[in-house]
Amino acid sequence: LFILPATWDETNIHIIGLLIDPTGRIDNAGKATITEAVGNGYVNGTVASTESLPLNQVDDRFQVYPNPTVANTAVAIQMEQPADVQLRLTDMTGKIMLGRNYTQLSGAHTVELPTAEMPAGVYFVEFEVNGITEVKRLVVE
Repeated sequence: LFILPATWDETNIHIIGLLIDPTGRIDNAGKATITEAVGNGYVNGTVASTESLPLNQVDDRFQVYPNPTVANTAVAIQMEQPADVQLRLTDMTGKIMLGRNYTQLSGAHTVELPTAEMPAGVYFVEFEVNGITEVKRLVVE
């Protein structure tokens, strides 16, 4: 349950909905005021939680920092068992800006991604292990 602070104006608050494909890319998005959302069938929940969602989080294996970045970005990889790993940096159109393949990677590794010469914008860091791809958004300022 989230109680709005008295200083907030609920008519200026929007609910944002994202449709995300299995690779983590945003397919569609929308927003609505609270009044519009309730009129469209939104039902208030009593618990804010992600425990019941079928998420495949790999935050313990794959982290991107700093984010946002200006000069360089580090990708920290932690693999408990050896596996082939592909790392790609793509722009918003899907164009691969940088790609690296690692064979039978295991343990902790940090990979530097040179972003100093890249135009400011939103990019995606794709981390693929055993045919499963996880994606994190990267903002270059």
